[in-house]
Amino acid sequence: MNVLMRVGAAETSRALAPAIEVLGSRLAGQLVLPGDEDYEIARALPHLNWDHKPIFIALVRDAADVADVVDFARRNGLEIAVRSGGHSVCGHSSADRGIVIDLRELKGLDIDTEARTVWAGSGLTAGEVSRALDEHQMVVGFGDTASVGIGGLTLGGGMGYMSRRLGLTIDALLAAEIVTASGDILFVDETHEPDLFWAIRGGGGNFGIVTRFMYRLHPLPDFVGGPLVLPATAEILAGFVNAAKAAPDELTAILMVMPAPPMPFLPEAIHGQTVLFAMMAYAGSPETAAHALAPFRSLAMPLADLVRPGPLFEHVYARTARHASRSFSALHLHGQHDARTGPRDPCSSGPLPRPNAHGSDPCARRRGVRPGQHRDRLCSSS
Repeated sequence: MNVLMRVGAAETSRALAPAIEVLGSRLAGQLVLPGDEDYEIARALPHLNWDHKPIFIALVRDAADVADVVDFARRNGLEIAVRSGGHSVCGHSSADRGIVIDLRELKGLDIDTEARTVWAGSGLTAGEVSRALDEHQMVVGFGDTASVGIGGLTLGGGMGYMSRRLGLTIDALLAAEIVTASGDILFVDETHEPDLFWAIRGGGGNFGIVTRFMYRLHPLPDFVGGPLVLPATAEILAGFVNAAKAAPDELTAILMVMPAPPMPFLPEAIHGQTVLFAMMAYAGSPETAAHALAPFRSLAMPLADLVRPGPLFEHVYARTARHASRSFSALHLHGQHDARTGPRDPCSSGPLPRPNAHGSDPCARRRGVRPGQHRDRLCSSS
């Protein structure tokens, strides 16, 4: 996050009101300000333990809009947060008394099946891209949640259902369109701005705001996947780990030891009890999948087995998304909040430390970032 100044939001808004009005008139997108009908909806985040109130939210339509808002923030010494899907657990998708560059309207998608590439706007989610690619039997190895934006997912590495076979999401990144802190709009790849292209693929973040990504596509003619829920015992857990180690690269298993959510495919009697909840994803035919999945299914009588052949989006993204919001909120697995101590710190087991006088990132020290190191750079989309 680019932290330059923190002052009272009301004072800042009044002083900048004329300049904000001029900025809004120039944008192809729009600005959402406190008091606007859509402000509360626009500033809301999936993680409910964050209640940031930005000076305004810029719903940008293209890279030129992003560059214009970056220039405005730089000239006025304002903190910037970048929002793609809004899932940053450390709250980086918004800025309290700063400004938010909201990329969610950057939804362009250009699929080239012959070249096996896709240009995707950074406002798209993993589910939106995966659903479109299913029609062409192609895939990018995104994460495990449909609603997560591809911006933070890609620039953060991206581990998901295809990781064992295809690697991280970032391994599929071929090029990007990026707005730098100086407001320049650049095309970066292995030969154009190669240092910057290297930096956004694991160099630590905060090098610019990516507005479009170009990915390499992989064929996926057959897929088998879905949830497999097993009893939670030490023996079954150890057996699952051993089976995963021995599994072929075509099979990725994401295992969670967690309270059984109140999903309709789980018996009501086990809701809230600890279970092994696995999402299985096999890139191959049903026949070879059955052989790869057999060691997992033989560990115990499954409490639920919805592993089926079919499109990736429908069988791993949509199937859980239909029930996840209601289920997880019912169990309070997200947005944990203690009225006495405030929001919980997602980087540790304790309450969030308060920002210092410069509003520095409370998670930075644990991520190896030196105090103040991130002030002069813009954060990547989250």
